[in-house]
Amino acid sequence: MLFTAVCIGFAVYGFVDGQKIAPAGLLACAALIGYGYFRYGTVWLAHRALRAGRMERVQALLDQIGFPNRLSSQSRAFYEMMRGMLACERDDWATARDHFYRALELDLRTANNRSLVECALAEALLRCGEPVAARQHLESARRHDHKPDVETAIGKVDQLIGTRAE
Repeated sequence: MLFTAVCIGFAVYGFVDGQKIAPAGLLACAALIGYGYFRYGTVWLAHRALRAGRMERVQALLDQIGFPNRLSSQSRAFYEMMRGMLACERDDWATARDHFYRALELDLRTANNRSLVECALAEALLRCGEPVAARQHLESARRHDHKPDVETAIGKVDQLIGTRAE
């Protein structure tokens, strides 16, 4: 946002100085930066913080997004996924479940991401007392292509479902 303000400042200075083309280019640059900020927000920064395990930073970055419904479909899916992960950290399983359901309705970028969200949703459903739905989502997580770390998470949730069934 600081860069956008600087571009606008130089554009105003250029217009006052009598120039036309350079200030127009600076305004176009500022407009593109502003559009990108509102379209993609801080989601990708939050995703990097999530991968690093910095949950406080994830929370702070997601809180900066004032209008999540204006994000692109992929960005909104990641936003919902990360909100669900934050809710899991607080043991707020009903909220996590709702965010994961919303993430699945949107455009998750890869099958691995879809598998991860299905697995996390299965755990949230189990903790909310819905073991049948949890099993269904865990099986769905298995069907999607996924990486070994997601396979490990699936195994943990599978054990949890087995423990709760006994």
